[in-house]
Amino acid sequence: MYNPLAQKLAMVTPETLIVGVDVAKRIHYAQMINFRGEGLHKPFPFQNTTSGIGNLVRQIKTFQMKYGLSDVLVAMEPTGHYWLPLACTLIAQGITVVMVNPHHVKRPRNWTIIPPPSGTTRMPG
Repeated sequence: MYNPLAQKLAMVTPETLIVGVDVAKRIHYAQMINFRGEGLHKPFPFQNTTSGIGNLVRQIKTFQMKYGLSDVLVAMEPTGHYWLPLACTLIAQGITVVMVNPHHVKRPRNWTIIPPPSGTTRMPG
């Protein structure tokens, strides 16, 4: 049975550095987390240029050494054609790149806002 989500989840182990990239025309943002989803560093911008992408690769290698992680997984939305230089450079460096469906990225935002049940009143405080 073909299950791409299960395949992607199997790529994540305790030794995996996960890098989420918000792709844009000129400036991308990257966030590095561990397999538990804990942020290892605040999100940081980098240019969609050869030098900017090189800076990201150096940051990835620094965090790999700092936390003793052997694997890297970079996830991004395929936004227009702006993701292509980044993905090609990372793949050439031996870094695993996965594409994330935009609907899967946006859906959790809706899950975090849970309205109170109807008929409830505010507790006096």
